Amino acid sequence: MSDLKQASLQTQQQGQQQRTSLRQIVFQQLLECTNESLEQRVTEEVEKNPALDADAYTSGEVTDTENSDAGTEEGDFESDNETNADNEERLSAEEMEDVMQGDDGYYEAMDTIHVAGRADETGFHQYEVVEGAYEMLKNQLSFRPITELQRQLCEYLVDSLDEKGFLTRQPDEIMDDYFNLYGVDVSLPEIEAAIGIIKTLEPIGVGACDTQECLLMQLSAMAETKEVILLRDILQNCYRQLVNQNFDAIQSRLGIGEDQFKSVLGLLNELNPKPLLSLQENALSDRTITPELILNVNEGDISISLTDVKLPPLRLSAEYQSMSQDSDAKVRNFAKQYIEMAEDFMEALRLRDKTLLLIMTAIAEKQRDYFLTGDSSHLLPMVLQDIAEVTNLDQSTVSRATSNKYVQTPFGVKSLRTLFTASVKGEDGEMVSRNKVLADLRAIIDSEDKSSPYTDDQLSALLLERGYNVKRRTVSKYRGELGIGTVQMRKVIR
Repeated sequence: MSDLKQASLQTQQQGQQQRTSLRQIVFQQLLECTNESLEQRVTEEVEKNPALDADAYTSGEVTDTENSDAGTEEGDFESDNETNADNEERLSAEEMEDVMQGDDGYYEAMDTIHVAGRADETGFHQYEVVEGAYEMLKNQLSFRPITELQRQLCEYLVDSLDEKGFLTRQPDEIMDDYFNLYGVDVSLPEIEAAIGIIKTLEPIGVGACDTQECLLMQLSAMAETKEVILLRDILQNCYRQLVNQNFDAIQSRLGIGEDQFKSVLGLLNELNPKPLLSLQENALSDRTITPELILNVNEGDISISLTDVKLPPLRLSAEYQSMSQDSDAKVRNFAKQYIEMAEDFMEALRLRDKTLLLIMTAIAEKQRDYFLTGDSSHLLPMVLQDIAEVTNLDQSTVSRATSNKYVQTPFGVKSLRTLFTASVKGEDGEMVSRNKVLADLRAIIDSEDKSSPYTDDQLSALLLERGYNVKRRTVSKYRGELGIGTVQMRKVIR
């Protein structure tokens, strides 16, 4: 082969590799899109690529199922954020608001915005949510000099924040949950470093473990005035008295007069006990989420389809196709460049549909009992890697496809991420779904003697009798997820 031909062949191969890489990037970007953002993305592509005309493509035309009718049964929207509001050592933001004299109506409105639901004229239920705040936090990470692993950890931590912006789980719990979800073993120092990065994001206070730390973080960013120093002392050493509004005891301990104490309380009122809500206010909109997928059950048969997305149909521009045959090489190459981008974009849209269907089909097969019954205790242990292996896709692709995506089922609209469940090792070594453990824990507590309820240590021992090796600290965490109070809160005096 002559040097000229070899050079030409290498150039062609490099060009093909470059186009494949660009096509993959476009596909990954579209896969991350929700139905709402996809419409905007397609419109933007049509506007910037003159070789793309809106006339031929409709999302949803690629389907592997027989039944594509939307279900109409109403269900409750489920959040995949985990909280642990029953930690006995922590005080809630609600308790702190009584002291800070904030606008309770404002907080109540912000807390309930993401659970509103309604049916449109077709009976299809849509759910209003505010999730822009989480995306705004993730966008800030792009300006941080961090590694790819740190970025992935930080994005996971952002998704783990509760509605106030707090990270209530312990680092070792996060480490275990991250491994269960992604199959990636990270160390405690790596988790702690990622938490440190989250705490540098705006607004200040995001990533705190509780209200006390949140307020202290905000004080640390202020100039060292006398009021700041006094308030820091109060938060660190008189927090319980502050929450109980035992102001006389605080003043006596600090040796300050009423006027100066009022100045300190004035500074306290300027702090934000729910930092994520201020970010949500900026991201607030009437945005509605339409599930990307529909799962129907008919006499034990499960069918899956894509929801209709109102996308402008796409086709290649006739003008640019003609230009690609022009005798002028510059004109020809110019047109071909835009045509290739248009073809890659349309192919990426079709591939997005196929990938979503492929992944949802694999999930449905794995969690068949759950979808047939609607009973969350039937959810089997499943992590992203499990679906990646079944579908022969990269784990990162499965992660993108399931992030912020929803499926409508006969028993409600579900986040795809809530279908992934961590596992707990039973006494015989068998892995059991955490949802099954949660169901059994609730059953034990429901049947307890309320005049002498079980402590977390006793609950741990009772779960062990059922074959679940769950430590006391994990029992406390699970109680929080179930919304069940501490032993003192459950006790009934007869």
